Amino acid sequence: MYIVFYLSFLTIFSSIPYSLLTYTLQNWQFDQQVSITQVALFTFTQIPYFLNPFWGYLIDKFYHILTERFYFLVSISVIMLACLGLSMTQPQQIMFWFWAMVMCFGASWFDAALGAYRTYFSQNNLASMAASLNVSYRVGMILFQAGLVLLSNFVSWQSIYVFLSLLCLVWFFGVIIGHFVVIRVSAIKGNVAFVLKSWLYDDIGFSGLGCLFLFHASYYWMAAILLGYFRMILGIQAVEVAAAMKFFGVGITVIMSFIAGYWLKQYRFKYMGHLFVIQCASFLLMFFLMMGQLPAHMTMVLLIGVENFTHGFFATIAVALVLHCANQQYPATTMAILTCVCLASRLVVASFSGWFFEYSVHGFWFILAVLAILPIIFIYRSPLMYRLHLQG
Repeated sequence: MYIVFYLSFLTIFSSIPYSLLTYTLQNWQFDQQVSITQVALFTFTQIPYFLNPFWGYLIDKFYHILTERFYFLVSISVIMLACLGLSMTQPQQIMFWFWAMVMCFGASWFDAALGAYRTYFSQNNLASMAASLNVSYRVGMILFQAGLVLLSNFVSWQSIYVFLSLLCLVWFFGVIIGHFVVIRVSAIKGNVAFVLKSWLYDDIGFSGLGCLFLFHASYYWMAAILLGYFRMILGIQAVEVAAAMKFFGVGITVIMSFIAGYWLKQYRFKYMGHLFVIQCASFLLMFFLMMGQLPAHMTMVLLIGVENFTHGFFATIAVALVLHCANQQYPATTMAILTCVCLASRLVVASFSGWFFEYSVHGFWFILAVLAILPIIFIYRSPLMYRLHLQG
């Protein structure tokens, strides 16, 4: 139980950079009348996340010298510095983008170390581990998204980011005091190029990577525009959106995460194809809601409900799948590669969803349909998915 609690503690912190760089900073940008297109392009500040495999390899290579605790402490310090930098800028300034990239730099280091650390404990408790981690991440997102938006009604955004930099000290000292060191028998085994090539070609397959990429791409393609849709199209105030997400969204997410944990215990990954079909159906439902004539607030509540209902379930499955796929010889490196595949969907694909939604709404829905349907095709061509289906 201590390990689950400590991992949840670290996972909540890992949600801070993503929460701040998406929902929270988006609200600050919308308050300054920044367009949906510019807000979506702000996703490119997350480019430093692509350093994950490099950090992962260093963690694997020098584990006998430095444990994950060192990387946690350094990355938390960098994120703390970025929060202070953001507190001294405005969304229209170039330094706003610079400090966002600094935050991503620290976050990529933290996530690489956390990914490796999780693999040490996931083999025997995959379902419960995936459910608790997804709940922790989503709860962290709600606290640092909706919670900060509500707080912005009483204090300035600059003051909020000063507060966040001080809040980072909780995790800094928490890691110093409570870190549980895992002893590896050997820090590294075999030639890295040979091991990674065998892992990619034989265990995962490029179609397996395609499934991971497209699954996340379809979600982020929709998620990237939802806040803008609520604020700019439906005309709903930030506080009202935050309240709906905080109380309604998090409840559904928690419930669906533990349902997904039960599903994993019963079926593992046997019916992934069926789950992708259900995801397509959820996007279709969101299409009808957004194209309908329901009152604005009812539309918002229903969309938040559908989004959290599906993502609360599917994100838990995705977390379990990534943990299961990590190579035990190079856990940090392989986890970082899988994380980068998921990130690429958010950075390369979702960055343009805002432009399509503003200037070519039919193109937006067409691309979403393609992104949602392709995983159903790829899944049956993947050696990973075929093997997991047999193991289910």
